[in-house]
Amino acid sequence: MLEVTLRVNAPDHMAQTVKESLCMTLEPYGDVRAVSVRALGDEPERYVRERIPMTGGR
Repeated sequence: MLEVTLRVNAPDHMAQTVKESLCMTLEPYGDVRAVSVRALGDEPERYVRERIPMTGGR
């Protein structure tokens, strides 16, 4: 199972639309459930890079 965190630069009022669109886009890869959606408001943008090791497998 994967848990993916995304940041979308969209207005707060579009939260449900964005959530539904992302879930429908990911459904071909397996069951999808939105765990959390939150509006960040005026919080400054911070990007975190996470290295995912290459397994050479699937």
